[in-house]
Amino acid sequence: GWSDYNEFMGRVDMRVDLDTSRVSFGDIALFATELEGIDLPVRVSGRFRGTVSDLKARGLDLRYGARSRFRGNADLIGLPALASTFLLVDADEVVTDHVDLATIPVPPFTEGGRLSVPQEVARLGTIRFAGNFTGFPNAFTAYGSTRTQVGDLRTDLSFERDTLGGMLVLSGRLASDRFDVGRVIEEGPLGPVTSDIRVNASGTGLADMKAEIQGDLPMITINGYEATGISLNALLEEDLFIGELHSRDRNLVLDFQGKADLRGHAPVVDFEADLQHADLV
Repeated sequence: GWSDYNEFMGRVDMRVDLDTSRVSFGDIALFATELEGIDLPVRVSGRFRGTVSDLKARGLDLRYGARSRFRGNADLIGLPALASTFLLVDADEVVTDHVDLATIPVPPFTEGGRLSVPQEVARLGTIRFAGNFTGFPNAFTAYGSTRTQVGDLRTDLSFERDTLGGMLVLSGRLASDRFDVGRVIEEGPLGPVTSDIRVNASGTGLADMKAEIQGDLPMITINGYEATGISLNALLEEDLFIGELHSRDRNLVLDFQGKADLRGHAPVVDFEADLQHADLV
């Protein structure tokens, strides 16, 4: 009855069908004060069932900006408290690029701030993802495949961000198919990489990530040469390698174990290596 509107979020059951409707998140701020000041217009089609605090969306088609689009289904439990909302998202297609991402507002929305997009993400070009997300906005698991202009990725990764310290932690499995790492991080000698690895990484951003990596590199391009048959188990930071690397490529037969630290004025190298043959020129 009408008394339910006093507890609108959890008690009023909704059945809403939208057909290419224009929706502003600013209007939703009437019910969710933490969205006050948000400027995020989207175009939406789909079927919505349930209460605000336990909402199901089916056949969802959401468009934002010039190129961004989401198609799929979603369950959202816990709205309007975004930070603690649990998400179950099955994405048939997600398309976006750095231009649209850079226009997404970030809290506190009254200050008009926008999402900061790293240059590494911009170099990916148009990003296409299919898969699923499970978890909260700052702690979730993403499983699926991603296509970019520099190669393809398959991921089964858990992400967690400390909102106070800004630390990002990710762990899980990452596989790539001719993904041009060198183009993304602007390292000239390095080119496309095909990989199947497990990773545990942490840092405040991509540039300062510390990563423990274990797995295989069926193909890695170095100075234009495609080396094959490489495996590694290592700790990686910018200009630091600690661990093992083994190669059985016909032009690079190598067993390496040790440390290569190029962070200081004088490089520190301490390792044992069995180099039987190398010709990557």
